[in-house]
Amino acid sequence: MRLFGFRTDKAQEVQYKPMPSQTRNPWENPIISSFGSQATLNYNLDFYDRIRKELPILDAVPIKYNRLIGDFSFEADNDATRKELIEFKERVGAGHFQTGFKTFQLQMFDSCISKGMGFGETVPLASMRDVAYLKVAKANNMRFLEKDGQIILGQMRNDYFQPVPFENQEYIHYLATDLRDGHPQGVSVFYSMPFITQVLTRMFKSIDNTVWRVGDPSFVVQIKGEKATHGTLTKKIAGDVQSQIEQVMKARRLGKTRDVYAGLPDGITLEIDILGDGKFIEHLEYPMNQIIDEIVGKTGLPHWMLGINRTMGMNATLSDTQADMLNSDISWYRSQFDPIIERIFETHLILTGKAGQRWKHVWDPINLRDEKTEAEARKYNADAAKIELENIMAMDAMGLFSGQEEVDDLLRDSGLIKFVPSKGWYERRVAEKILGRIIKENEVELLKAG
Repeated sequence: MRLFGFRTDKAQEVQYKPMPSQTRNPWENPIISSFGSQATLNYNLDFYDRIRKELPILDAVPIKYNRLIGDFSFEADNDATRKELIEFKERVGAGHFQTGFKTFQLQMFDSCISKGMGFGETVPLASMRDVAYLKVAKANNMRFLEKDGQIILGQMRNDYFQPVPFENQEYIHYLATDLRDGHPQGVSVFYSMPFITQVLTRMFKSIDNTVWRVGDPSFVVQIKGEKATHGTLTKKIAGDVQSQIEQVMKARRLGKTRDVYAGLPDGITLEIDILGDGKFIEHLEYPMNQIIDEIVGKTGLPHWMLGINRTMGMNATLSDTQADMLNSDISWYRSQFDPIIERIFETHLILTGKAGQRWKHVWDPINLRDEKTEAEARKYNADAAKIELENIMAMDAMGLFSGQEEVDDLLRDSGLIKFVPSKGWYERRVAEKILGRIIKENEVELLKAG
């Protein structure tokens, strides 16, 4: 077994080898389990690709979550180590043409959120002196294999019917934030949406068909002759009208206008109707909104974040409950990605001969509100703190405090201080207040005397 490019002792490998599990795996087939089993994918990942392509609001979900997950910085005991990690984070290759760890992170989360799982790889230099680049694989091609009671990862290849295991499993990174029933495959945020998205797509298709009919309509032309003797004349007039309508349609496509002229003898009438109408579209609004609400509810994002604004009852703000729930989701995504960050950057330090340094990564604060809302919140908090301090000062002036500990407890309970005040601060505060009053009274007396 290899660990960051260095082979471990065989005795140590045997020492940590697990015993066979007693419970049956959820993907096992009793007929072929004796030959080794493969955990087949439970969900159609190609379908998730399709609904992202057809429904913009779903395509936006991983993108929005990626922006909310944000970036991170480094803290280290040694400033040189911190600068080394920052430099590697900015310059490491990502995929075939791009650079920067952020690109790798965005692709991993995009795959994880939309397909339930993301697969990345650390590719070292041939000299094993550093990491060459980071790569994200297409989740649709990945498979879970069982070997000696352990799950390993493999990939489908064009020239194989069975997936091929990766030789160096330690370089492969797996990100899944929603695992269920013991199956190693992660669950997409689009899980449970196939049926409802098909209904919504069918509604959009019906609107598309109606727009074609109404916006570029087909005409039904009827020429009626009252007398049988007009049969030949009626056919001639009908052919003439049809020819003129075709010329009108050609002119319209060129941005021009033309009219239809029909000379009708007595007893012959001409009627032109439009085939189809768009009146039923207005009846689709309510069911479409119901379906969209279910889809948006499953994503965990507010409507306005996905570009949906129905004006009435759809405010572009977050309630405290919504903000807390979304904050919790983002924190969960981050925590699942933490081990991958640590493995990749520690691998870089090991390969470059800088192992053993103490460091950690720190995520940026989650920003769910715009700057105006945050500024207003800070103002309200400052006003509240000012009023609470004025109340404490008034109580102090009335002699309602028995000493420092009581004041400490009140300030801490109100959230005005989070530290432990130094001993004797209250006595000094009282002495300064008395001294200040004496000085102020003396200044008044001096002014009177002057």
